[in-house]
Amino acid sequence: MDWLHFFPDILKYGATGLSALLFFFAFLLLHQECKKKDSDPKVLREIRIYMFISVFLAIISSGSSVFSSSKKFGLAEEFSINGIIKMDDGARPVGVTIITGYPPMTPSADGEIIAYKIWRNPDGELPTLTFQASGYYNQPVELSKFEDDIHDHSIDIGEVILKREEE
Repeated sequence: MDWLHFFPDILKYGATGLSALLFFFAFLLLHQECKKKDSDPKVLREIRIYMFISVFLAIISSGSSVFSSSKKFGLAEEFSINGIIKMDDGARPVGVTIITGYPPMTPSADGEIIAYKIWRNPDGELPTLTFQASGYYNQPVELSKFEDDIHDHSIDIGEVILKREEE
């Protein structure tokens, strides 16, 4: 049987896959050594030590991948943003664009943000919303501040007031 075609698939698992291969090779070597009539006890002991080291490496690499990802969130987790945009001078919020790093979105003619979809970044953080409207500005809305108020994958940011730029 040709074992070489399995190696790339096993190595996709990183250090865990590498340690599994090392263990497998040590096992094959130990198996061959045990078949001999005059096996050297020193060689058998060294092979066993090598096997234990590869098992230890597998445990460390598996454990570190589990414990190092301290994210309690799935990266594919989708959230809906809801809220309303108002202009401080009472104008209709026409021509407002919401920017998060995802495709930009335009709210309704009344400024209502309905179910705008966002995702966490690879570090597990929620994005920051910025609003762009000709002649207006606002402070970006950091969605991480709403982390404790997420219900059913929905984040309600309330009212966002865009202020008229001074001329």
